Amino acid sequence: RFWFNQITAAEDAYLAPYEWDANPHEGISLDEGDDIVLFFDGSKSDDATGLVACRMRDGFVKTLGVWQRPANWPGDQPYRVPRDEVDGVVDSVFARYKPLAFFADPGAGFDESDGERYWDGYIDAWAQRYGKRLKLKAVPSGHGQHAVMWDMGDRRRQQVFTEAVDRFYRDVLERQVPHDGHKVLRQHVANARRRTNAWGYTIGKEHRESARKVHLAVCAIRARMLRRMLMNSPAWAKRSKASGKGRVVVLR
Repeated sequence: RFWFNQITAAEDAYLAPYEWDANPHEGISLDEGDDIVLFFDGSKSDDATGLVACRMRDGFVKTLGVWQRPANWPGDQPYRVPRDEVDGVVDSVFARYKPLAFFADPGAGFDESDGERYWDGYIDAWAQRYGKRLKLKAVPSGHGQHAVMWDMGDRRRQQVFTEAVDRFYRDVLERQVPHDGHKVLRQHVANARRRTNAWGYTIGKEHRESARKVHLAVCAIRARMLRRMLMNSPAWAKRSKASGKGRVVVLR
């Protein structure tokens, strides 16, 4: 892509920085008690872990946390994402806002101590702690029923995400994605590369070993996806009707 005759993004870039920056991002914030949805993308060490919210009434995207190995981390010491710190942030979010849906992709890393996936126990605990408050469950019934766990290893979810990637792209170009201007989110959006798959195109890092992370961009896309899923759900229709306020929320 070109902007004032200067190359500003790689040929296979998902979005250029100026395209992201053109969306509203100044003077916007979450308010206490806002209805939101949350998406968590977990990793163990090499990749980034992120938690992103999307506000129901306007689709505003807010970065609530990002954890990745610091640039100056000693090479001879293993880095692990601090799970208890992440858990504390989740507790704080549920105390301040009204999460109506909370999906979490656990990632592929395993815990050396018990052989389970690094985030499985925490995601189970979040479901037990907050599941009754959620209007939309990640897997509402059947095999793998879970209030929060949304494992991207399932091909059906990859297809859903693929559709969300294209919708997010179009919404950004139409300047319909208000966001918080978070520097790391901006960088992850700029790092994202288009990758074709069986259903169209998705996003990924420039190559498997790249230090240029994209995980907050993934969280932002999925948070917007989750907002749309909730707004198209029977639970949301019932909630809006019960409120008696005639609330209209624009799908974007």
